[in-house]
Amino acid sequence: MNKSYVVIHNLLKQLQVSLTKKYLKDAIYSHPQSESLIVFVDILAKYKVESIPVKIGMDKISKVPLPAIVQLKSGNNSMFACLNKIENGKVQYTDESGKSTFKSIQDFEQSWTGVTLLVEKTEKSIEPDYKKNRFNIRVKSGIVAIIAALLSTLITMQFLNLYNDHYNGVGLFLILVLKGIGLVVTSMLLWYEVDKSNPTLKEFCSGGKKVNCDAVLNSGSIVGGLTISHLAFGYFFGGFILLLFSGLSTSSYHFLGYISFLSIPIILSSLYLQYVKLKNWCIFCLWIVGILALEFILFRLTNITGLLQIQDIMIFSLLFLTSVLVWLLMKPFLLNQNTLYAYKRKLSNFKSDKEVFSHLLSVSKKVSSSPEGLGISLINPSAKYQVLKVCNPYCGPCAKAHPILEHLHDQGLIDLQILFVPDENPENIKTKTINHILSISQEYDSLTTIKALDSWYSANQKDLVKFTEQYETRTSIKENETKLSDMRAWCVQEEISRTPTIFINGHLLPESYTIEDLPLVLN
Repeated sequence: MNKSYVVIHNLLKQLQVSLTKKYLKDAIYSHPQSESLIVFVDILAKYKVESIPVKIGMDKISKVPLPAIVQLKSGNNSMFACLNKIENGKVQYTDESGKSTFKSIQDFEQSWTGVTLLVEKTEKSIEPDYKKNRFNIRVKSGIVAIIAALLSTLITMQFLNLYNDHYNGVGLFLILVLKGIGLVVTSMLLWYEVDKSNPTLKEFCSGGKKVNCDAVLNSGSIVGGLTISHLAFGYFFGGFILLLFSGLSTSSYHFLGYISFLSIPIILSSLYLQYVKLKNWCIFCLWIVGILALEFILFRLTNITGLLQIQDIMIFSLLFLTSVLVWLLMKPFLLNQNTLYAYKRKLSNFKSDKEVFSHLLSVSKKVSSSPEGLGISLINPSAKYQVLKVCNPYCGPCAKAHPILEHLHDQGLIDLQILFVPDENPENIKTKTINHILSISQEYDSLTTIKALDSWYSANQKDLVKFTEQYETRTSIKENETKLSDMRAWCVQEEISRTPTIFINGHLLPESYTIEDLPLVLN
């Protein structure tokens, strides 16, 4: 797991900023400098959390507003941590592994470099598209909850059918429990294969000097990438589902009892491999060996025998082979997620190269006529770039682009000029909306204009009546007729075919760049 993720997740939680883990991971893992201080600045900007990096003297540690991100020395390296509390002469922080540590201020100062990122939550602090992201997560969680409820109901119904058959019922119940535990452990084992840095799994697979899950799991495969881990998962999955959907029949129990003999050579070979050959233990493997041994003993103690049913054999074989095949197909995709993040980082790194961007911008389409005096102009005295946005007040992508450009303007990096594409019909609601926004910029100051634009684009439902009540104006469409006509003529002359269209220093934003890339390029 990316170290920056743990720190910034803890920080945002303390600031009580609404977030989803998936968005935060994607943003951090795709950042070109995902292990540096700049990633915190850029990610916090996405969440509209103000931040400023400073170097603070040791005598001012008690004055640092909390929470904050601090840089700590760790041997010859450095790491970041979220500073949570300073009280009673002690400091409490959460490091990159998620571990919470208490130290005296004196001890903390020995490792603190003084580099600190001060942060402040604002009224606008929230994850982009948070409601949509949260809804998607809730839908998935709801499906999982329904599946879990149906599975629990099915298991309960099956056991109620065994109420009058105590002898068989106890054996079937215990075997189903062991199969379920085995399924959970082998699922964790497969998960570990694709996410070895996961702190939960690392915590599970620890316990001594001779515990080394990697050494055991990487000791080899059977054929075609197939490992004992895959077979173990298929074995427990097939047995669990067979018992459950056969109505906990004694015939399926007989069949599973017979194939439990196959676990004996697996148990012996696994213990030999770990103890004699590799001289390392795998906690996952020991759990599986223990469950297989308990299963074998339980089957022998219950001493239930009977004829095998061809249906049970076919169902188990189908479940076993299908589960193994599905995992073999899924594993490369899951492993490729890390590769995908690496490619995204390289692409972001390439895009953030100012020389590359400047060259591509210089050869892109240039405006043929000056847009001076058109639309709304928000000027910054120290701006390095002049950004022109051609937009539609009812355009979804324009609404998403607005906070990004607004933030760059607030940082003093850009002059922002906003043009609209009015309709020829003055009674069209789009034209009325454009006229009202223009009127706000003419009758109010720039801060109010920015606030009005933010209010309009951040609204889920665009309601012109409520907007005009919130920001009253006196300028009619007829009075702005020339300005609306000039904007429309300019857009026709420049062949504006879609919104938003972005020009930077008079050149069209290159096709390989998106508005989301601008904070990386222009900072």
